[in-house]
Amino acid sequence: MKKIFLIIAVIILCGLFFLLLTRTKNSNLSNMPQVTNIPEKPSVVINNIKIIVRLAKTPEEQSRGLSGTASLSKNEGMLFIFPVKNRQTFWMKDMLIPLDMIWISDDKIVDISKNIPIPKPGMSDIQLPIYSPKEEVNYVLEVNAGYSDINNIKIGDRVEFNYIY
Repeated sequence: MKKIFLIIAVIILCGLFFLLLTRTKNSNLSNMPQVTNIPEKPSVVINNIKIIVRLAKTPEEQSRGLSGTASLSKNEGMLFIFPVKNRQTFWMKDMLIPLDMIWISDDKIVDISKNIPIPKPGMSDIQLPIYSPKEEVNYVLEVNAGYSDINNIKIGDRVEFNYIY
């Protein structure tokens, strides 16, 4: 009988020791800084406003752009990246939402095309208006129509690029 009590006591002590050890390890882990491998999303910052961007780097991505996109979130857009500055031209082929086009040279806004409407039903490609900046650019940021006015974005504002390469 003494042996049974001794065995039970040892089992209980081992269980308590295990619980104490587990609790100590978990509490030490919770105090450690958490490391995440979640990559940052590409973004631009204008007037301290962060805009998450989809990137259009290749000619195929640039040709497609936001065509067929039904909506953009409040602080979302598409950033077109061109390897060489040029007077880029854009149109609204197959667009479902109106846009503001923010024309950027290096890190400075040089022009803004505001409230560009979607094409009228039945409009042929040849009838679509063409939009271009007043000077050469190497970036174009497309955002929801009215975004530049709502956020007081203007010509001369600086643009910060994050994780776009």
